[in-house]
Amino acid sequence: MLPLIVDAHEDIAYNILNFGRDYTRAAVETRRLEYESGSAAPEHNGETLLGWPDYQRGRVAVVFSTLFVTPIRRRTGEWDKQAYADFDQAHRLYRTQLDAYHKLEDDHPDHFRLIASRADLETVLTHWADSKAESHPVGLVPLMEGAEGVRTPSELDEWWEWGVRVIGPAWAGTRFCGGTREPGPLTDEGRLLLKAMADIGFTLDLSHMDELSARIRKLEGPDDSVKYIKDFKNRLEDDLTEIITTQSFQDITGQTIKKVILLVGEIEKELVGMVAAFGLKTEAGPLAKEAVREMVSQSDVDDLLKDFGF
Repeated sequence: MLPLIVDAHEDIAYNILNFGRDYTRAAVETRRLEYESGSAAPEHNGETLLGWPDYQRGRVAVVFSTLFVTPIRRRTGEWDKQAYADFDQAHRLYRTQLDAYHKLEDDHPDHFRLIASRADLETVLTHWADSKAESHPVGLVPLMEGAEGVRTPSELDEWWEWGVRVIGPAWAGTRFCGGTREPGPLTDEGRLLLKAMADIGFTLDLSHMDELSARIRKLEGPDDSVKYIKDFKNRLEDDLTEIITTQSFQDITGQTIKKVILLVGEIEKELVGMVAAFGLKTEAGPLAKEAVREMVSQSDVDDLLKDFGF
């Protein structure tokens, strides 16, 4: 069996509702129609790369199909109708996009199948394994990107029943955590959301979570959190200092490192020679050191260092 592709992120419903794109068509056909009609889609969201015939040729068996709506502060124009100003509006828009996936499946069951269980996945993969079949349904796994459609954790049961299986707490920053170009920590609301998601069985999507948010979710108390943040800050400062030093004094740094390496090598041989010949507490005189220098080879040095755990 030829390998299959899993596409981990596609804003299909967003494009259907904002630009009227038809994903049963080939991408080249959609491009032609948008060009002839003067559609604003290519200008605002680029030319489409996707369509069911293209999935067939590329053997794309499963797509994580997002529910994506834009926070109003990040909207770039009136053309974007999938933008929310408050949590109630976000909830309505996310639900509308989920309905779009259900409609896509209802209207084209031979083309698209929603995946909500292991059995659903196995059905799709079994169909792709059938070499006699001329075409195959593409499995869609609904992924909520941004989580602002979840007004309270108690609503998660409903989203699960409606078919959502993956949730990313952030796209831009949300009340749950920092996100792309809007950094910030995991909030108390974010912790409650993650716990409720875990209790039900949702998969957590870290894609747009701020790095600090993604890591700090594992910390259990204030002391632990403060320590992590301080360490994070110190590591960042060290990295920046190293970059600046390397860029500004590259030649000098390189010469210094070479000298240090030579010096350490000499000291290493001297110390190991002393240990090998006289023991840890004995100082060797000049004649003894000359004798040891001739007796000790680099392989002897390496073997002894191994014995000491280096």
